[in-house]
Amino acid sequence: STAFFHGADNESLGFNAFIKQAGVDRYFGKNEFVADPRFGGMKEFDGKWGIWDEPFLQFFCAELSEMPQPFMASIFTLSSHHPFAVPEKYKDVFVDEGLHKLHKCIRYADYSIKRFFESARKQPWFDNTIFIITADHASSKRTHEVYFGEVGGFRIPIIFYDPSGELPQGRQPGIVQQMDIMPTMLNYLGYDKPYIAFGKDVLNTPVEDMWAFNWDFYPQYFKGDYVMRMENQQISEIYNYKKDPLLKENLKGKMPKDIEQDMFNHMCALIQSYMQRMDKDEVSIKHE
Repeated sequence: STAFFHGADNESLGFNAFIKQAGVDRYFGKNEFVADPRFGGMKEFDGKWGIWDEPFLQFFCAELSEMPQPFMASIFTLSSHHPFAVPEKYKDVFVDEGLHKLHKCIRYADYSIKRFFESARKQPWFDNTIFIITADHASSKRTHEVYFGEVGGFRIPIIFYDPSGELPQGRQPGIVQQMDIMPTMLNYLGYDKPYIAFGKDVLNTPVEDMWAFNWDFYPQYFKGDYVMRMENQQISEIYNYKKDPLLKENLKGKMPKDIEQDMFNHMCALIQSYMQRMDKDEVSIKHE
């Protein structure tokens, strides 16, 4: 069984409509939370985005325990977002670090996740579940320059947690991106049928072959220490984003030609493959 959880209004961000198209069985939003007598109803509404993280994560845990196994469920939390508020009962509990009220808010989000795992650990499905924690974008661009802009704004954590302890522990070297999650997990779980993925298995890919791609205002391709941008089907900019995180020195034409051409060819191939598959509806394999 499959489900998607988001504590905002049920039509927020178009998630409800999208998960139906994606084949997810059930959607749980603010409406479902408020209707559940086990929780605090509208008293847990933050007045801006939706239900506070702590109660909604508890609701998430409770609903998981009622889902037929095996299940796949996702939750999109919302408290660590502007205007960076915390529930009234916690305003004097989480101490602000003094730089920005974001920090108090992150302490609350961290506490909410801790409370979720305290509850999840007591459930029969916990030891046989893999947890993946990530973000859609960075939130510190107001206080930390490195997180500002089209590169820094996507510097996010991706955490794989297997309570069995079988996953390698520590920090994975190389470049990892959100679309690496699916092939990494399918391979880790021993999935043996063919599938289509634009990402890679990060547990079995050499560091030198790791890359990332995003497309906000323009396509950006990351490999090694460099990020390449394209406009009008031509290289427009290349930066060493590790040494130059604010992207001030354009290295286009100043790098070895073979490295520059290799990055450009791979970026073009990704775009071409994606566009063709979307146009022909060939992004998945239909198994008998």
